[in-house]
Amino acid sequence: MNLFCSLLGLHYLCTLIMKKIFYVIITLLLLIACGQSYEETKRQNRQQRREAMRKDSAALKIAVMPTLDCLPLYVAEYYQLFDTINGGVRLKYFKAQIDCDTAIERQRVEGSVTDLVRALRIAKKGMPLRYVAATNSYWQLIANHNSRIHQLKQLDDKTSETA
Repeated sequence: MNLFCSLLGLHYLCTLIMKKIFYVIITLLLLIACGQSYEETKRQNRQQRREAMRKDSAALKIAVMPTLDCLPLYVAEYYQLFDTINGGVRLKYFKAQIDCDTAIERQRVEGSVTDLVRALRIAKKGMPLRYVAATNSYWQLIANHNSRIHQLKQLDDKTSETA
């Protein structure tokens, strides 16, 4: 590099560039050296996982979905009412009711917000349940106007779905 710079007569400019490159390399080396080692990061991650598992095992876990039936639990969490309870309450979020049912059947949660029909189905599988509270929610049957369904007995040859 020095030979190239001296041939072009840019020795002063090349010296400045070399100094800047030297300082950039030194700065990068210092930044890399100040970071945590892989073993340190792994140890801290292990400690964080242990702490999270300890807190999670002491807490009451409740399966919830984004429905109006779960709204009181969301409000209680928002206003930090669960933090005053010893051990705490953790809401486990699911998008489908079948996922909540599976979580309670496999004992990954201690409670769930569900309807009575699903609760009876879970109880028939051998899971002992206790009903803590009830809501005034109800089911409605909605049919397409073109299907011409006026009575429930007209559904015996039709496919239906609940949501």
